[in-house]
Amino acid sequence: MTDRMTDVSRVSPDSDSGPTTAVALPAVRVVVTAVEGADISAALASIRRQAYDGRVEVAVVGDHDLAADEATLVESLESAVSGTDADFDYLWILHADARPRPDALVSLVREVERADAGLGASKLLKAGTTDVLESIGSATDVFGEPYTGLDESEIDLQQYDVVREVSYVTSVSMLVRRDLARGLGGLDKLMPPDAAGLDFSQRARIAGAQVIIVPSSEVYHQGRCRAQEGWRERAGRLRAMLIAYRPLTLVWVVPLSLMVGLLDSILNLLLLRWQHLASYIATWAWNLLHLPSTWGARRRANAIRSGGDEELFRFQTSGSVRLRTVGAEISARVLSMFDEDQAITRGAKRMWSSPGIVGALVAVVVALLASRSVIFSGVPNAGMSFPFEPPTLSLQRFVGGWNEAGLGSPAPVHPSVGFTGLISLLWFGAEGAARTLLTIGAGVIAILGMGRLMGRLGLRGSGRYVAGLVAIAGPGTAALTGAGSWTALIGAALLPWALRAVFVHPTEEGRSRLSALGWALIIGWITAAVSPLLVIVPVLAAVIWAIQGGRRSRLLLALATLVGGVAAANFISGDPG
Repeated sequence: MTDRMTDVSRVSPDSDSGPTTAVALPAVRVVVTAVEGADISAALASIRRQAYDGRVEVAVVGDHDLAADEATLVESLESAVSGTDADFDYLWILHADARPRPDALVSLVREVERADAGLGASKLLKAGTTDVLESIGSATDVFGEPYTGLDESEIDLQQYDVVREVSYVTSVSMLVRRDLARGLGGLDKLMPPDAAGLDFSQRARIAGAQVIIVPSSEVYHQGRCRAQEGWRERAGRLRAMLIAYRPLTLVWVVPLSLMVGLLDSILNLLLLRWQHLASYIATWAWNLLHLPSTWGARRRANAIRSGGDEELFRFQTSGSVRLRTVGAEISARVLSMFDEDQAITRGAKRMWSSPGIVGALVAVVVALLASRSVIFSGVPNAGMSFPFEPPTLSLQRFVGGWNEAGLGSPAPVHPSVGFTGLISLLWFGAEGAARTLLTIGAGVIAILGMGRLMGRLGLRGSGRYVAGLVAIAGPGTAALTGAGSWTALIGAALLPWALRAVFVHPTEEGRSRLSALGWALIIGWITAAVSPLLVIVPVLAAVIWAIQGGRRSRLLLALATLVGGVAAANFISGDPG
């Protein structure tokens, strides 16, 4: 890029290295986009005050009553981009409700040239104030939801004044290379301002350009362009996601986005906000209606793509911004009734910020939806899935060892009899409710257990919890439960927890070994009570992991789970005694 245009940052005003030759500053074409209710004349006046010595030409989008020497009128932003001569190096896209400070343009050019970036944006301050921040560039989650990191009415104390790459910038004030703007085709006219900025930033990044924020370029923004934001912004963000991501990413992002949006709508209904559900429906309906144009935009973006989706992922925040926001609000409202000093509330906010919360919630919702017949009709009586016995009878049979099946049997009592008796006793003798609750809870337990196991092995992100669906609904478990083996379902749910007990994360190295042994013993006992042969699996896993060079497994803990198998000793040995 330095071969094509001059870098103004190479000449320092304080340099004493001798006389230097004056160089021409890059030529900039300013394109002012119309905003309803904004004063075009005031916007043009702020542009004329720019302390920029290079060539500047102004174009205004739309039909306005302007003098010929004030600006050139263009029909659309796209025509302004395509009609810009090769003599210009940059396009400065500026909203009509933006009021840049006199040094805004020169700061943008200087820092974009220095960073060799393709797209740079100004720091936005709220008009009518002197120092209230509106935007300093934004991160997004994987679904395109913005996260600014700013507190409400946060004061600008130059705490963010560092030039850096960001996930995306708004279209309020951004400087873009002319060749990049022509290659990308300008902003998407179907999108509202913020979504258009996100879409343009993502297409610029996958085309190989850097996207930076320039805090020294300050622009006061009246915010008139955001008066109509709502479901259209969400629809635009979804469209931007569909345009930018590769097919392999869309395979998992689109279903997850559907589930997250539905869950967000349901949670907002608890807060008596029906608009989120309406916005969710309108967002997907609008995108289905505009799917042909989205497909065309994808083809144009792929034609200039030079980077993968990882270029987008590395600037994204973990989890879901929407679920984090609504979850934290619900937690705060509930906990505020019991938590006067807000200590628990702050902990809840940290929980909603964890990277795996989205996957955990989505997986749990899917498991509950899949269990709807059990929730409303109860567990069917088939195969080995029979109603629980009264808790006192089950515990008596388990402790006594005598199998009263039929007229009596020499076979030992299955250890699950004691486990189900204990569960029924804890549920105040309601055997049917206990069986239904345990069956439904197995899915949730499996999901959480698989997520925690993957986390202990060093994996992060939402996908580790979705893997729990495989554990509880995989072909092996499905075959056993289809044959009527109810205990196989509970065993599959407990197995991830039993495996987790034998692995130690580096952050837990200094913790009490006694508590780790106690947990391994307890989970081993419960697992053996449900499915006796499963207690061997943690030992095998620890041995195989050690042979492969893994450092997180502990054979002693695996043996502790094996000791827990004493709950099934009589059954395994075949001795009812």
